[in-house]
Amino acid sequence: MVLVILTPKRPKSNKKSASASQKVKKPKPRVEPKPRVEPTPAEVEAREQNRHEYELKRAERPERKEHKHRHAQAKRQEAKSLGLCVTCGAPPIPDQTRCEVCAEQHRQYHRQAREKARQQREQASGQTKIF
Repeated sequence: MVLVILTPKRPKSNKKSASASQKVKKPKPRVEPKPRVEPTPAEVEAREQNRHEYELKRAERPERKEHKHRHAQAKRQEAKSLGLCVTCGAPPIPDQTRCEVCAEQHRQYHRQAREKARQQREQASGQTKIF
């Protein structure tokens, strides 16, 4: 059994909506900025001390890029000394440092890089032919 409730239609309003030019925007209330409080000499001294300590610690630690580079170099040298592929650690091609898969990927990458560099040189010199 389905129960349907019928409600009478609301009559349409005769009022026309205001156009965009007739609408008036209310101005937003202006918020005054808070006055700046000058730090005390003790706060300034503490801030300078913290900054100095931070700079000293930063000078002692190696840069992230250098650290990653050194780690990759050590890993590569270890694989090379063990007679393994320097990229993935698999047995390499005889008298080489990479396996078949890694060597092909390396060649493919450098072919694409060489082609991209050639195209950029041509575009820079204006030698591209459009016809």
